Amino acid sequence: MKNLFHGIEEYVQMKQALGFDFKKQNYHLKNFARFMKVRRKNVITVDLALKWAKKNPKHPAWYQATLLSILRSFALHWATIERKTEVWPKRLLPQRYVRRKPYIYTSKEISELMAACWTLESNGSIRAHTFFTLFGLLAVTGMRLSEALDLKIDDVNLKDGILTVRRTKFNKTRFVSLDSSAMLALGRYKKVKEEIHPQSRSPFFFITVKDSQVRPGIAEWTFRKLAHQIGLRDVNSHSGARLHDLRHTFAVRTIEKWYREGADIDELMPILSTYMGHAGPSSTYWYLTITPGLMKLVRTRLEKFIKKGEFSS
Repeated sequence: MKNLFHGIEEYVQMKQALGFDFKKQNYHLKNFARFMKVRRKNVITVDLALKWAKKNPKHPAWYQATLLSILRSFALHWATIERKTEVWPKRLLPQRYVRRKPYIYTSKEISELMAACWTLESNGSIRAHTFFTLFGLLAVTGMRLSEALDLKIDDVNLKDGILTVRRTKFNKTRFVSLDSSAMLALGRYKKVKEEIHPQSRSPFFFITVKDSQVRPGIAEWTFRKLAHQIGLRDVNSHSGARLHDLRHTFAVRTIEKWYREGADIDELMPILSTYMGHAGPSSTYWYLTITPGLMKLVRTRLEKFIKKGEFSS
């Protein structure tokens, strides 16, 4: 009987060879394999699958359903190898996803977050420089954390101010343009890197004190530590500002700027959608609904149109 861990590795490799990113699925499936190892089980059953998906009662129902869906896809594959595998019907758990309302940062809060990076213990290391530059880049480009951390040195073109973001969430490559301040900040970081790690062998642009790629979990942990420190998050609460909310803030502030300038939103929204790597403009239009300030601008624009008679019959 083939080992479950090996089966998952082969399955993930097969999916990635077909062009799928599969990082999230790989993480969860290996977690399931550890779950099975503790229980000395190698045969996937509906009962075990449900226990694994629901083992953390703090996870919302939609998240548990997502875990079960990821495992079901593997179970379909594993059933061709291990005939005792049980495959359950789709939507065995309710999968209604309630999108969490994002936290929209003020400019002052972003400045405080970045300033707090300099309080990280450094001792001449690259740590404070890395997170100061990383968080700043997320704020001014709206990139996903994984996209920024996966940037390699050759992906950062400081001469032309272009980042090449490869194989993103939807397995696409796109280009992200930088303004002069972002180019300057990335240039400074590159220079500091060369001074602190002159013999660096890491191909990644953002590195740790050990000259390796910064992992998402480390970046998230560092953010939470600083957010607690400056009051963006309550130490005893899981709620509050998230690192991913820098992406939401970028989108909202961009749309607000367009409204104030009287720009054609319908014409510009597909451009923002492409820039941010959304599946389509519909995902970007969601931002029109999430802040009172933005809704006020929308209402003001609508009232102007009505006064001009553009909506009269």
